[in-house]
Amino acid sequence: MTQWLIKAATATVKLGPFVDSVDGVTAETGLSITQADIRLSKNGGDYAQTNNAAGATHDESGYYDVPLNATDTNTLGRLRVSVSKTGALPVWQDFMVVTADMGTELHKCKAVLANIVKQTIATGVVVVYDDDGATPLITLTPSVDDTGTPTKNIVTPT
Repeated sequence: MTQWLIKAATATVKLGPFVDSVDGVTAETGLSITQADIRLSKNGGDYAQTNNAAGATHDESGYYDVPLNATDTNTLGRLRVSVSKTGALPVWQDFMVVTADMGTELHKCKAVLANIVKQTIATGVVVVYDDDGATPLITLTPSVDDTGTPTKNIVTPT
């Protein structure tokens, strides 16, 4: 499953396991992974080294913590983090860089699935309420043209 990163935010991601290039099993725990070794591809573009000068540090069992800074995560969409070191098989992981408000929007979607929806038949207005049943999350108001034909729903976040 692709992990999400917030656009233009710092993050430390876990990359690995790094294993021996000969037997493909033994964890490589003593690699020196520098800034130049950590390669990024944004939305399938050419690889470039990470902007974060720190390099990676070993955590355990061949997994390394890789710091990413705001420049590394400044492009919405796919981000591939890749490291190739002599003595170990190459390791990469894909991420999805999303806007900060994406989490809020997903929460609203979950809330809509679990909460109360009320429609006023006479006007066609639909209101989705929070768990408390009193706080409106979103209001959908239908609109009509001169002939009374429905044209679209107007969404009013509340």
